[in-house]
Amino acid sequence: SWAAGSKNIFQLLSFVLARAGLEYSALSYSSAITNLYPSFTINPQESGAQAAGRLLAMVPDVLFFRGSTGYSINPQSSDSSNYSYGQSHAILNSRYAQTSSINRVQVYGNGVVSEGFSWIGLSQIYDRLRQVHDLNLDTAAKAQGRVERELRHLEMNSVGGELVVPANCGQELYDVIDITDSRAGLNQAKRRVLGLSLSYSAGKRIPHYQHRLRLGGA
Repeated sequence: SWAAGSKNIFQLLSFVLARAGLEYSALSYSSAITNLYPSFTINPQESGAQAAGRLLAMVPDVLFFRGSTGYSINPQSSDSSNYSYGQSHAILNSRYAQTSSINRVQVYGNGVVSEGFSWIGLSQIYDRLRQVHDLNLDTAAKAQGRVERELRHLEMNSVGGELVVPANCGQELYDVIDITDSRAGLNQAKRRVLGLSLSYSAGKRIPHYQHRLRLGGA
């Protein structure tokens, strides 16, 4: 366990990953991951993945791996696409969705409360609330920052669907891609890769690899 003020979230993530023999670095990072020094405890029987997940829930940053190194990035809605599907890289199958599971966030800290809304989601369905309780938040500014981070996570998960494409050896989690799919009326529509799986088929047809990409909002 660590007392408040002893280590920031970046340092705590480094500790957790190192216990599993993994290195840790950042390709981009938010101010929260270096400026928040929370009180934090790894509980008995808690896995490293669970501990890292609780730390990442406090910040907008996300984590992915290249080999034995974990990298965090701070995904921004202004990020540009780094790959295109639907033109030179074929789309074999696709599904697109718009979801609105949560559209209102309340954050309760140590003597402070803050609230925020996804106005687009509220206009589509009735109020759906998420409440967050974190005693590390002891100022109104910290609580409001957590609200904004929660809304950013919700924004990324408000768009869904998946692509099945021929394997792309350069594809990584959390990359921003653009999709052109006339069947769905999409023309260079930006999405972010929130899930990634690679399959190999050696059936009666020619053996082949395929990527299945789970999509989110950019």
